[in-house]
Amino acid sequence: MNEELQYQSWTRGLWRMCSVEEMAEFVILWDLVLQVSLNDQEDQLFWHWTANGSYSSKSAYLAQFNGSYCSSKASNISKAHAEEKHKFFAYFLVQSNILIADKLIKRA
Repeated sequence: MNEELQYQSWTRGLWRMCSVEEMAEFVILWDLVLQVSLNDQEDQLFWHWTANGSYSSKSAYLAQFNGSYCSSKASNISKAHAEEKHKFFAYFLVQSNILIADKLIKRA
């Protein structure tokens, strides 16, 4: 990349542009590229899905589910515009306290 910037050879794709919009985007890109200053330091990568910044297959697996479900609080249920029986059920649902068949069997 450093050589491409130094000799401006990265601009050789200009002849393929066929619209004013492409030229305008190219000028914006050119301005951004000219602001880049490269050095000899090694790149540092940081994985944002772990506290220490290190990648793991477990963190990648868990990242897939980020935002796919919500964590509800029991305190929000009382504010809901719903019948009391539904609020009652939701309260126990959030606390994983619903007495379904397998839990009833374990109780007996």
